[in-house]
Amino acid sequence: MASRGSLRSYPGPWEGQIVLACRKCQKKLKHSGKKDGIAKLSKELKKRGRREGVALRVIGVSCLKMCPKGGVTVCTQRQLGRGECSIVRTKADVDALAGQL
Repeated sequence: MASRGSLRSYPGPWEGQIVLACRKCQKKLKHSGKKDGIAKLSKELKKRGRREGVALRVIGVSCLKMCPKGGVTVCTQRQLGRGECSIVRTKADVDALAGQL
C-alpha cells in the first residue's frame, strides 16, 4: 500500500520524441498570413517525422515567455534537460530542428 503523499509514475501514452511548441507564437504566425512553412509548425514536424520514421509528438503549450517576432518557440526533450529552447523562424530552422530529433 502506498503511503499518503507519494507520487506514482505511469508510462506516457505516446511513443517517440516530444516537442513542445508555443501555441501563442503559432497562432500569431497563422493570422499574420505568412505561408513559409512555419505557420503550421506542428503539422510540418509530424509529416517529417513520419517520412523519416521518427515518432514525434508535438504538444502545444502556453506561452514560453520568449515571444519572438516572426518565429515560434520550441523545446525538444534534450533541450528541456539543459533548460534551453529554440526559436524557429525559417524553413531552414525547421530542417535543423528535424535534424536534432
